[in-house]
Amino acid sequence: MQNTQKCKVSLSLKVSASVIVACLVGLIVFGVVVISFLTIQKEDGSLMEYQTNLQSVNSLLDSYIGEKQAIVNSLRDSIANNIDDENKIADYLALSERLGSFNLLYFGKEDNGRMLRSNGNHVYPSSGYDPRSRDWYKLAKASNKDMVLGTAWMQASKKIPVFGFSAPISNQGRLVGVVSGDIALGPLNLYLDNIQNRASYTIAAIDPANNIVISKDKEQLFKQNELSKYYQISVAMRKAFLNLLKMGLINWLFVG
Repeated sequence: MQNTQKCKVSLSLKVSASVIVACLVGLIVFGVVVISFLTIQKEDGSLMEYQTNLQSVNSLLDSYIGEKQAIVNSLRDSIANNIDDENKIADYLALSERLGSFNLLYFGKEDNGRMLRSNGNHVYPSSGYDPRSRDWYKLAKASNKDMVLGTAWMQASKKIPVFGFSAPISNQGRLVGVVSGDIALGPLNLYLDNIQNRASYTIAAIDPANNIVISKDKEQLFKQNELSKYYQISVAMRKAFLNLLKMGLINWLFVG
């Protein structure tokens, strides 16, 4: 009798232990599922915030750059219609700089290398500066496009990082010169700060030469840090791993 009772108690304890173990396992599994779910929700939220932030930056860039492209297009047409009137061209350059808040606008002539600038500093090649030998001029001349975007560079006169557009000017099918405009990277980044400062997931951008052109840290502009060097990879790899934003002439890689 006593043996029978002992067996029942032992069996009961084993069953209770099994139930407790099963409950503990169930709780652990449930906890893992909940944590996984919350992690997925957090990742989805971060991705959504990143995408929203990127779209906002895109919209602002569209407005900012589109306005300046339109001014350069209008300036190109005005110069083409007054190609032999240097005074008018100089006035158009100065007016367009003020209207578009450009850092500088300038026009180089194909026949004699004359250089006209919006700040009034007009020169001939004998001064040591021939626009026809500069990248912004040669790129536009060789592109066969209405307008091209150059990579960021350090402007010689003001020692600030800029980027800009160049547009070839033709007359009866013959190239007569190139007009170009500098846009400072600093004001562009300040323009985007009202989006960047409200977001916990910020955006940086790298131009085709791997220079940082958009960054919350203004000290990084026109520099190549470890991030930009990491992305010195093939175009195919860039498209696979980064968000490639192509808006008009802009061809910058946006990373978060």
